[in-house]
Amino acid sequence: MNDKGQALIEFVLILPVLVFLIFAVIDFGNIVLTRNRMESDATMMLELIAKEASYDDMVRVLNEESDIPISLDLHYQEDGFVQVVLTGNVSLMTPGLNLILGNPYLVKIERNVPYES
Repeated sequence: MNDKGQALIEFVLILPVLVFLIFAVIDFGNIVLTRNRMESDATMMLELIAKEASYDDMVRVLNEESDIPISLDLHYQEDGFVQVVLTGNVSLMTPGLNLILGNPYLVKIERNVPYES
């Protein structure tokens, strides 16, 4: 009996699942990498706030240091805190995963720090 045909059919049935898993791991890796980079950028923004840099200077530094487009929002609150919000997008390449997570996937970092004006 010839088992070559059976092995080929099993391979063809498993291949799409393996390809999906490989692309999904790459996408999740990109999401984690982007989040880590944005965490670093958030720390840098907090240092600039401590140095009393202007909003325009912070946006300029953020655009120079980051290799992905990130938006910066500052919300000064009445209780003496400032909320730093960084938002970036990660484009997903896995078919079907974009239906679950949305494409592009939104990565958002928020930090609240005391602020003295």
